[in-house]
Amino acid sequence: MERKAKKRLSKNKKKTWKKTDVQDVEDHLEDQRLQERTGGLLAEKTDEQLFFVDSTKPVEEPVPAKRSRRDPKPLKCHSALLPDPRIKPARVAHNIRRDNLKRKCAKKVSDIQNDVLSPTRKEALHNQVNAKLNRQTRIRSKKITPHAKFDLWGGEIDQTKQEDDDHFATVTRKKPVKLPSYHNKKPSSLPAVEVALPGASYNPTYDDHQQLLHVANKVEVKKLKVEEKILRQTDHMFPKADKAPTKQDHLQEMSAGLYEEEDDSEGEEDTEYTSINPAVRRDKKKTPQTRRKEKERKAKETQLKLEKLKRKKDTELFRIKSIQKDVTKSIKQHSEKMAKQQTKRAERKDKTQRLGSNKFEAPETELKLSDELVGSLRLLKPEGNLLEDRYKSMQKRNIIEPRKRVKVYRKYKLKDYKKPGHGAQAYMNSYKAKGKK
Repeated sequence: MERKAKKRLSKNKKKTWKKTDVQDVEDHLEDQRLQERTGGLLAEKTDEQLFFVDSTKPVEEPVPAKRSRRDPKPLKCHSALLPDPRIKPARVAHNIRRDNLKRKCAKKVSDIQNDVLSPTRKEALHNQVNAKLNRQTRIRSKKITPHAKFDLWGGEIDQTKQEDDDHFATVTRKKPVKLPSYHNKKPSSLPAVEVALPGASYNPTYDDHQQLLHVANKVEVKKLKVEEKILRQTDHMFPKADKAPTKQDHLQEMSAGLYEEEDDSEGEEDTEYTSINPAVRRDKKKTPQTRRKEKERKAKETQLKLEKLKRKKDTELFRIKSIQKDVTKSIKQHSEKMAKQQTKRAERKDKTQRLGSNKFEAPETELKLSDELVGSLRLLKPEGNLLEDRYKSMQKRNIIEPRKRVKVYRKYKLKDYKKPGHGAQAYMNSYKAKGKK
């Protein structure tokens, strides 16, 4: 960096005296002022005031000893115990006012002593105390050393507790898995094997067999009614092909009213302007007297309504007995409704519930017609399937959900391929056969 050249100015005029550099003089004067402020000028002070003789023994700094190669090095695992300089120290709360905490605690104690707590707060405190006591008793019971409370060499031992803890003692001291509440409950009270009607026997009586046929007939009639309903709501809703409307009928129906001649004699259009609101005549305009009467009438109506409401409230005070009767009646109706719901819920337990997307379909009644009955078991043809019967029974008892066989659908259509040269070979074979003839 080049030093700036000092300006050369002529000093024979007062005008140029102001441009003279006097910074060193200013610095000297400022230094003297500072010395006067801080204890006096240094040039006027003696050596004793400025210096002192240091007679203290110098502290010898310990010289680190040379480390030998045989000395054990610090273990790497101990480095985890050293503080990490990159981790910031934990922030400690520094603005907590202790007087606020003391005041809050004192207020809580005074509220408990004066019994000014709300019911919910009282219940919460009661639960806290009980929980603390239970926790203390539980800890004490764990610390108690178990000891025998019976004579080992005499008397009978109560085996009930020992039987309960057999699983805990044998299986590597593991507690048994806690089973859900519904594990030991049956999903349905229906029997696993339903006894068939007497008419299903291989040699039934006439009345029993007719009763079985009557039951099967009811099921078939119900199915026919369902099919008829579906037909009535689908196919029968539309006309047949001979009675169906044609294209000409549709065109005639759509063009109805388009080509009729308009009657000129019917209502001519009014060209006069008519407003939505009717015109108000001068003689029908309300006078101040009519307005005052209307206002008085409205005030009287409101007064009558208020009086009627007051009378109604007064009469309700004398209707306490009747109101009490209504309340008891409503409570009785509610209890009856709840009882009905409970009975319905109990009846629903015995019925088959819907567990999946498919509805349970009861199996068909297994029966023999009158001409198919035989008197011996050797000539009897079996009806139904035992495996299907068990499968349907589990569905009916809500053990498994009803299912349907999944149909196999092709993702793509099958293509027919013709081998190359297959047609030419067939043509040559037919040509050779003609030549032999």
